[in-house]
Amino acid sequence: VGAIETPSYWSCIHGMGHGVATFREHDIEKSLKDSDILNERVRTYCHDGVFMEFSISAPPSFYKKENPIYPCDAVAEDYKTSCARSQVQVMRLRFNMKTSTIARSCIDTENDTIIYHCVDALGYFIGQTAAGNPSKIIADCRDIKSEEAAAQCVTAAAGELVFQNYAGWQKSVNEVCQSLSGEYELSCLKRVEQVKQ
Repeated sequence: VGAIETPSYWSCIHGMGHGVATFREHDIEKSLKDSDILNERVRTYCHDGVFMEFSISAPPSFYKKENPIYPCDAVAEDYKTSCARSQVQVMRLRFNMKTSTIARSCIDTENDTIIYHCVDALGYFIGQTAAGNPSKIIADCRDIKSEEAAAQCVTAAAGELVFQNYAGWQKSVNEVCQSLSGEYELSCLKRVEQVKQ
């Protein structure tokens, strides 16, 4: 089993999710049900593909500006992680929401799964759009009112610098993590080490 479960294998399963969402003409329930026929160990990658495809190509009427976290608050618990990972892109690109408003929308759900993965995804998004600029990452994440969520945002963005292999990331991640203090800084440095592996 381990031999086939390589990053390219997971990417293929993720791509299946994109295809299922397109084939099912953006019917979220049918798309997720189709994904569920896969082995429990890999179906989450398909779920990720479904939600990412929705974030890119679902009709504008699917999402709700008055409830920007939808459909993450409406799907079953098994799907909330995958949904939250793609919802930041919906809020940023479809609704043109700012960092502080996105974070508040994540946190206001009061669902720990959504909060964690939504804030993490916000950090990834900021890390990508900053294109390796540590000052921009720090400034964008500091727009978040919750100290804990702001630190998680910085930590996720630092990991993204490594993952995307931005030029000079070795120096940038130190600057990003050192903008935090105490346990937050240690968590950031630990996350960076995990991504390096």
